[in-house]
Amino acid sequence: MTFLLLFYKFYKYWTSIFLLLPFLVLSTTYTSNAHNLTKQTLKNSNNISNIQAVLVFGDSTVDPGNNNFINTMFRGDFPPYGVDYPNHIPTGRFTNGKLATDLIASYAGIKQLIPAYLDPSLSLDDLKTGVSFASAGTGFDPATAARSGVIDMSKQLQYLDEYKIRIKSFDKVDNGCCGTGLLEVSFMCNSMIDMCNDRSKYIFWDSIHPTERSYSLLFESLCPILDSILGKL
Repeated sequence: MTFLLLFYKFYKYWTSIFLLLPFLVLSTTYTSNAHNLTKQTLKNSNNISNIQAVLVFGDSTVDPGNNNFINTMFRGDFPPYGVDYPNHIPTGRFTNGKLATDLIASYAGIKQLIPAYLDPSLSLDDLKTGVSFASAGTGFDPATAARSGVIDMSKQLQYLDEYKIRIKSFDKVDNGCCGTGLLEVSFMCNSMIDMCNDRSKYIFWDSIHPTERSYSLLFESLCPILDSILGKL
């Protein structure tokens, strides 16, 4: 699966774009506005027809509403935000309408809008075509995110690992295999509790922890990195 990964951190005149093809990072820096940056990046990419998903990391300039689902006051889910968005809905985007990442996904022919990863209503199809892990108020310094109670970059990258597991077409993604899969963990998940019949279909073993298959898929995604590290020892 080939991804277009966007790491957005807007400064006065520049933005860095990272292309992951797949999980191989190439970087380019442009001194242009978002519209020209979109056209140049996508038109010049020989891999545009192979891009199947857009994954976004960053701050309020690319957060489509992740902060709506965490305990922070740094949110944009109220008017006049979204005044020019379809149906004038304040989605949590810190702008009057769509974000540059929405426009990039649309221009690439992937989908019209990049949703927030933390939105519990996301379908598997939503996930497969891309999401944003960005959180308004964050920064490269974890202390910046901590002061605002938002998602720091390290956590955003952890969400990427979780995301890679979720798109492996598991049938059960919302609950664990042990009991109801919603509450059972530790002593609550015991031999007296019913278990699912096919554990390979579940992301989670109990209400918190992944199954062996989930861990295996995570391991497989990390193998290139491990090989690189071990090869240098």
